[in-house]
Amino acid sequence: KPTYEGRTIDLGARGGDFYTVRSGLIEGDQVVVNGAFRIDSAMQILAKPSMMMPDGGASGAGHQHGEQAPSTQAMPDMSAMEMQSTAPEGFIEDLSAVFAAYFDAQERLADDDLGGFIESAKNLDGAVESVRVIGLSGEPLGIWRRAGGKLRLDPAMTTMDGARLSFEQMSIAIMSLQSRFGNPSGETHYTAYCPMAFDFKGAQWLQRGQEINNPYFGSAMLRCGDIEETHTPINPSIDPVQDPVHEGHDHD
Repeated sequence: KPTYEGRTIDLGARGGDFYTVRSGLIEGDQVVVNGAFRIDSAMQILAKPSMMMPDGGASGAGHQHGEQAPSTQAMPDMSAMEMQSTAPEGFIEDLSAVFAAYFDAQERLADDDLGGFIESAKNLDGAVESVRVIGLSGEPLGIWRRAGGKLRLDPAMTTMDGARLSFEQMSIAIMSLQSRFGNPSGETHYTAYCPMAFDFKGAQWLQRGQEINNPYFGSAMLRCGDIEETHTPINPSIDPVQDPVHEGHDHD
């Protein structure tokens, strides 16, 4: 019609970027390779079986739209590197494109470039859609899907204030991915914080360089903020870490 259904498949040996499928598919089955995220999100909204809610949400008493029933599974404490190692290689490779598009969007806002931000956000949307999630399941898949939803551009957003509000949600999402999967890019990046953003509520973001490049104020207070944390690449040999420079608050 077309009609979609979720299938549980059993993966066998891996060969390069491909896996043997032992069960769950038969020769001739058509498989969604683009747009799977949107289909799965629509299934969740309709409370139908999906990757995140295999039972359609029936087991979550009082389950509301957009909320996830509490999990009873505990996750042991692991370092970011240990947690990253549990993610499929293809997923981590695609995640690097998501980070790159996010950084482009951050830099456009710091330049007060609304059109450039919208274009970068569209590229981010495409990068999210292209991420391969084969082999990702359970808690890591849940983190990715929640983050992926927040990384999407709101089509109704047409103002700089709206762009900066949207970017705050993007930043929350990208930092959750950073925390869970580590830094998938080939360069060190940094967590920055501005205490004056959004009427002194404060807000964080990730950026490529050590010099503060504030996306929430742009040219009005471009250097307002501090570097809070340094994130080295998953492969440290690519980009040796340097001590971050704490610029302090420049309110000029």
